[in-house]
Amino acid sequence: SVIIGELAGHANMTAGADGTVAIGYSAAAALTTGAGCVAIGYLAAAALTVGDDNIAIGKNALSTMATTDGNDNNIAIGSNALLTAGASSNVATGNIGIGINALKLNETGDDNVCVGISAGDAMTDADSCVAIGNGAIGAVATQDGTVAIGKSALNTLTSGVSNTTVGYQSGQFCTTGAANTFIGYDAGKGITGAKLTADNNTAVGQNAGLLLQGSADANTFLGRNAGSTVTTGTNNVVVGEGSATDDATATNQTVVGTSTTGVADNSVTLGNSNVTAVYMAEDKDAI
Repeated sequence: SVIIGELAGHANMTAGADGTVAIGYSAAAALTTGAGCVAIGYLAAAALTVGDDNIAIGKNALSTMATTDGNDNNIAIGSNALLTAGASSNVATGNIGIGINALKLNETGDDNVCVGISAGDAMTDADSCVAIGNGAIGAVATQDGTVAIGKSALNTLTSGVSNTTVGYQSGQFCTTGAANTFIGYDAGKGITGAKLTADNNTAVGQNAGLLLQGSADANTFLGRNAGSTVTTGTNNVVVGEGSATDDATATNQTVVGTSTTGVADNSVTLGNSNVTAVYMAEDKDAI
């Protein structure tokens, strides 16, 4: 073992803690039998006693993980990373938090990967989430399986489940909406006022579904700026770069083509004003 610093590795370690690395004030100070522990930094893993194969690097990293067996295989790198994981009688295992405040408030969540400043910092007992990017999944508490990749992706999510976003600020103002998929720069970003609370939206492409908010539900937008003007519309399908419904609250419009605008609710629009013919088959004979 390597012990450097005042009160580092201060407890009565048994052979079960052989190989411990504790560097810094009170680093791994309470460790007794936990195997394979690496604690580097002020109060890093300070309260850990029996957890195995934990790595804590940074001020207060894993600092309150305590005495309950099963607090194993966590990696915390950065000040306050995984700060409250496994505290008191809680158990947290298999988490990776890299960045200042990454997974800071996690208590019992398992198998989460959060990388970036404040990534997943408000999660408490969610499992199997991925947050990569500063501020990704910034408010979520308990939603299992959430995926947010990109700065501020799903930053305000509070209770919506089964959301997946990839891209800078994708789904940023979705709070309670569920089963939404946003891929692209600002895809499904929303607005600061009426945040998105509805479900089942899919937006793929830069700015696709940019203004989705409130009760907007079951929309599908594909292409750069596709559906970017829709606010609370429902059941719309817009495919094509720059294409849109005829108004922000449209319902059941299908719009296909580049820079094409829908005509009315419950209608299908194929192609923009430059289209001169629509063929149902290559021989033009389909009826």
